[in-house]
Amino acid sequence: MAYSTPSTRATGYVVLATNWNELVNNFLAGSNEAFTTDGDMWVATGAEAGERVAVMDASNLIKHEVGGWELDISALTTNDAVGGASSGVAEIKTPVTQAEAEAGTGTRFSLWSPQRWKQALDALAGGALTRQGGQTTEATTTSTSSTDLLTVASLSIGVTLPMMVWVAARKTTGAANNAGVGLKLNSTVIGDASTAAARVAQFDTANAIQSMSGLVWVPHRVTLYDGKGCGLGLTGAQAETGSSRGSQPTSDPVPLATITDVIWRGISTASITLGADEGHVYSYAAA
Repeated sequence: MAYSTPSTRATGYVVLATNWNELVNNFLAGSNEAFTTDGDMWVATGAEAGERVAVMDASNLIKHEVGGWELDISALTTNDAVGGASSGVAEIKTPVTQAEAEAGTGTRFSLWSPQRWKQALDALAGGALTRQGGQTTEATTTSTSSTDLLTVASLSIGVTLPMMVWVAARKTTGAANNAGVGLKLNSTVIGDASTAAARVAQFDTANAIQSMSGLVWVPHRVTLYDGKGCGLGLTGAQAETGSSRGSQPTSDPVPLATITDVIWRGISTASITLGADEGHVYSYAAA
């Protein structure tokens, strides 16, 4: 069908129906294919050439095959983004909130900058492990009786909070005798320095310089759970190795009370100097 030109052109502000129909007929005649459904569009393919393309799907969303998103963005709101839903299909993505991210419950994407993530992680870490106090001035003894060495006082660690108690210890040369460090919570001795099996840091009898650290985990202290067992780890030794064990308190169990005082006790001999330093007390967040 050849192009035809209307014999009469529309003038003024009126387009006659016959003129409009002639325009439509000319357009249809010039396209390679006739339109068949809603959403069809005639697209140029070159100079004075074109073709019909089914641009929209049944929901009137532009198909991804022709560069569309196939996405209804009517629900889009502040800070939302667009992401993949399936192959060739997009959807609105709502970012996680700060509370969800810090609680580990958010499964969506995040718009946070690295700095905001660092701030959130710092806040989380600060709440999970708290340094309650410490004593960083060395105390020494040559006493053959168990005696208080380092004290961290004025604490307030509630009964639901687990604790971590850490101390560094050393002994000098001078005799083939051992030495050790014990632990007292409030007024209760839970590992006495006078009993080797209950010490938090235990040196052997070598006539040598030795050093190590004693790390104790104290459980929560609530009724019917008297906390008789404390995890005990010893790390690091110089010249000779010390002992490593799980503690078996030889006197009273961990007190079922708020911890106000952590005291490290020491025992040595007149020929050996025992030192204790860097005593630190931490608490864990309640579950």
